[in-house]
Amino acid sequence: MDLTGSKFADRCGHSLTQTGILKTMIRRKRFVLKIIIIVILLGFVALFALGPLFHRHSEHDGPVMYVDTEKTRPNVHTMQDEGTYENASSGDVEYIEDYCNSPFKPLTGDEGAVPEGYKLRLVHVFTRHGDRTSLHALSGFPTSRYSCHFASWYNGSDPKIRYFPQYMDKMAGTQRSRSHFNNWSLYPNKAKCGPSELTSRGALQHIRNGQHLFKKYIARHGLISLKENYSSQVIVKSTAYSRTYQSANAFLYGFLPQYNVSILGIQYSQSLEFCSSNPLSPGMCSCRRVQTLRNRLGRFSSLISSNRESHRMVKRRVANVLAIDYLALPWLSAIGDILTPAYCHNLPKYCSGLKQEHCVSGPLINSIWKEVTETENILQADVESKSIEYANILMYPVLLEIAQRLILVSQGRLDVRFVLYSGHDVTLAPLLQVLGIHNGRFPPYASRLVIEALEATKTHLFMLKFIYNGVDTTRRIPFCESDLVDGMCPLKVFHSYVVDELSNQYELSGCKVERG
Repeated sequence: MDLTGSKFADRCGHSLTQTGILKTMIRRKRFVLKIIIIVILLGFVALFALGPLFHRHSEHDGPVMYVDTEKTRPNVHTMQDEGTYENASSGDVEYIEDYCNSPFKPLTGDEGAVPEGYKLRLVHVFTRHGDRTSLHALSGFPTSRYSCHFASWYNGSDPKIRYFPQYMDKMAGTQRSRSHFNNWSLYPNKAKCGPSELTSRGALQHIRNGQHLFKKYIARHGLISLKENYSSQVIVKSTAYSRTYQSANAFLYGFLPQYNVSILGIQYSQSLEFCSSNPLSPGMCSCRRVQTLRNRLGRFSSLISSNRESHRMVKRRVANVLAIDYLALPWLSAIGDILTPAYCHNLPKYCSGLKQEHCVSGPLINSIWKEVTETENILQADVESKSIEYANILMYPVLLEIAQRLILVSQGRLDVRFVLYSGHDVTLAPLLQVLGIHNGRFPPYASRLVIEALEATKTHLFMLKFIYNGVDTTRRIPFCESDLVDGMCPLKVFHSYVVDELSNQYELSGCKVERG
């Protein structure tokens, strides 16, 4: 019997049956797979929505930054988010409030108070850059989001400040071709700041500094002639950091009614202390004694800190609050640098738990800066530390530059009216120490030291006033106090101090001296 046909039919029927079964299995697997995907997606939704409620901090996880919900802000926060916190502080926060230097408080000062019988001739201004993000970080603690996008951050009513981003954008890329800062960003203009960068808040601080001094010097005294090319009347120098360069631009925007970056070139300084090799102070920036004394100060500072129980106590408090090893913490001023920006910006605190006692408070940050200040005062008072020698030889070159420029202006050989040095806390602190007016505190963000030169209309003698953060400190200058005239320091006294006393100390330290 020929069974070939039936066998073929059987095989075909069997194959069809297997195919149907496979299709059914595939449909079932697809259905199960869809269910699994839906469950996984729902799990992710629940994780993001409820995760923080169920998270438990394991001792092996490392520190976790919990958000203080009372101070939570959106990622893109505005000026109002920061400003509303200025009056919400409690406890002892004098040092930290001073350091933050809020741009939302009224800006006043003794600048531009010219006595009768005098005319304002020349102003030198040293500034610290504005508010910035931290230079340091704590391992395991993510940094907060700080606004570096001025256009979306500023929502105030001042029309000039509101126009700032648009004005800067129009000038972008127009810096002088040979400038060190050619094609640098003129102002904070990105969504999130990187480490040690100028924030929108920092730019606002310097716009307001510029506006303040515009009223004091240009509007009131006509210091700078706006009808002439002001590039010959104004000199601007900045160190090679974006935060100082952008601070200078913000200041000049507030200060000059028609600021143009292509007309007024900002000079680049390799030195944080503005030691330059220009004709006014050539070949003076390579003194080896400076580094020797800097190392000595570092050793003395460490020794003072290690012997102070208050120093160790503050660090222990920080370690306990953040639940991290005491030995893992950096030096105290670095801790302050890490914790301060969040306080200044009213952003989430650094925390190691959900309770208030697990979060770094304003008074705790304040105690850090208070201890740093007290340590600095001890260091300056210790003759063996040679702190004053360090400050004197470090700042002598730029002080000589100023003294020589003042002499040229007083002789009618130079027509400069305004000089801006955009620097750092390490620029201002030793300069304040040389002048005898340093109180040991880190100079706040956007600090300003002003040296005004006034000419007596009858005698044509030049007098100087020294004003720090709006306070006239001339009477406190040691080398001036016995020779004051109308509350001012004669230029000849300042010049003699620089070219005689400071230059002698500079020479005795083995440094090259240029006589004035």
